[in-house]
Amino acid sequence: MRRRLVAAAVVAALVTGLAGCGIPETTGVRVDGPGPAPNYRGGTGVAQAPPQRSAAGSDPQTFAVAYLEAAAGELGGAVERVREFIAPEGQPDLRDKPGPDAQVNVVRLTESPRVTANADGTSTVNVSVQQIGIITRSGAIDPPVATTDHYSFTVGRVANNPGLFVLKPPPVVLLSTEAFGKYYQPRTIYFWNGDQTGLVPDLRYLPRSVPNELQATEVLGWLAAGPSGSIRSITKGLPEGTVPIGNAPVTDGRLVVNLSAQAVPTGDDAELNRLAIQLAWSLRLDLPDTDELELKIQNQTRTTLVAGERFQQDPVYEVAPVAERYTVYAGQVRRLNDPGEPAGGPPPIAPEANTGVQSAAIIRTGEISSVALVTAAGDRSQLQVGASTGAVRIFRPTGAGFASMGRPVWLRTTDPRGPVGLVVADGRLYQFGVAAGLTEVELPGTAGPVTGVAPALDGHRIAYTAGNRLYVATLMVTGGLVEVAAHRQLTTSLTDVSAVAWTDENRLVTAGLKSTRLALVDITVDGLLESWLDEDVPATQVTNISSYPDNPVTRPNFARLMYEASGVAWYRHLTNAEQIDSTEVAGVGPGDTAPEATVPTAPFFVY
Repeated sequence: MRRRLVAAAVVAALVTGLAGCGIPETTGVRVDGPGPAPNYRGGTGVAQAPPQRSAAGSDPQTFAVAYLEAAAGELGGAVERVREFIAPEGQPDLRDKPGPDAQVNVVRLTESPRVTANADGTSTVNVSVQQIGIITRSGAIDPPVATTDHYSFTVGRVANNPGLFVLKPPPVVLLSTEAFGKYYQPRTIYFWNGDQTGLVPDLRYLPRSVPNELQATEVLGWLAAGPSGSIRSITKGLPEGTVPIGNAPVTDGRLVVNLSAQAVPTGDDAELNRLAIQLAWSLRLDLPDTDELELKIQNQTRTTLVAGERFQQDPVYEVAPVAERYTVYAGQVRRLNDPGEPAGGPPPIAPEANTGVQSAAIIRTGEISSVALVTAAGDRSQLQVGASTGAVRIFRPTGAGFASMGRPVWLRTTDPRGPVGLVVADGRLYQFGVAAGLTEVELPGTAGPVTGVAPALDGHRIAYTAGNRLYVATLMVTGGLVEVAAHRQLTTSLTDVSAVAWTDENRLVTAGLKSTRLALVDITVDGLLESWLDEDVPATQVTNISSYPDNPVTRPNFARLMYEASGVAWYRHLTNAEQIDSTEVAGVGPGDTAPEATVPTAPFFVY
């Protein structure tokens, strides 16, 4: 029987959409999340804007929370919305100037604002924060500029004016992450990779104050402005000079997009088709029920497409409707049975090669299965790789053994040379291919040993853990070699971060410590939104995480996870985590010869 761990957080948010929970009473991770998952249908329906000062209440703590949300909304008016909360004599203390390039510092509150009453009737508010980043005019979150972890400001009354004011403000504009759950809708737009063979997601945040009928127009402006800094080095923006012409209305059941002539400078059909596909993916939330998109160039209709058909054709995002679950049991890769699902076949590994296995990864490209096995080589670990249209019988060792080696992973690419894999060994990241051979992947600017790596569905991004910190990076694969183009450290409330996996295009699950307890946290790829998954994992360390991510082509399937914690395999779906035991391993029965104490380890998905 499985041993069940019931999640202690409000994890039903994964089903209903994460909702802002306000500011916590204690330090720790919170549900900061927005409404529906990015790029799944369903607009806000209601324009929402933060309260004005007059509606912020007379309680200093409630007022302080409202002040930290006042900048939410259209960036050009952020400074003015904040200034409305500040008494006239205190406004010179705010250094930031109004305008479309205002610097708004997004911060995560690590505890409730601490309010101290002063003898003169004012109150001093102290706020402890983590710096998350800067929100841009195109709704992206750039890395933070500020480094301080504490702000204070004074709240009080002004003669002949009702309500409270900020008398002495912080010198910069602050916006709490809690505000994003209330006043922003996450949106994903897409840009073609450098060789225009696949689309790369780009996470943005759209103010809920933008009316539904104008949201597509806003997104078109983002596309025209180009990729965010997080993916700029590996993607192509729209041709220079491309601008939307007018708004993007729904007419006769079609979303009509009109762009300037620069959008298709050569005018050829391939260029037009790529643009139409990029628009369809980026405007998914704005498409009518018919999924029809009409693209005009300089007021002339050039093409009309049914977007849903194009989504299904994208090879990068082909995710099988049913994921196969595997584990390592008694030194062999074995399939895990799923209740209610038909029994699957054995792993694509010949029995004589399926011995001494410590961890594994499998990817299918057409009819070819590529398999990477970490096997015992004396007191060391060695990676072996093979590929075949049937069961893989021949495995090539990649070279010398290592004292420690993590679970390998495969990048999902369309490279004709075959798939590319990544593995962590002795604290360093290496790449390999079906012809074996390990090549170290340089991670510039990363401090400390690497402990985990996970590839994104698009094949152009990875997340990794190193030096107890969490990072995301963009990749270029040139001539079969992996190069990290850019990387970014994410701010999380966890310490001692040890493992990571992707749960959809823009979300990660990572493991680490909250105080002294081991926890799993869901976090966006920009570090902005966090939510608990499990906050008290009964183990000392999570050594690897595998996920069956949400399929961006279809509706959400609510990502499933498997992970290994202190040598024990767990399966997590929706709100519960359950230990995987030997009764779930395919073929285990009375005649099985595994030692009685054998437990499944190193679980992973194939999809």
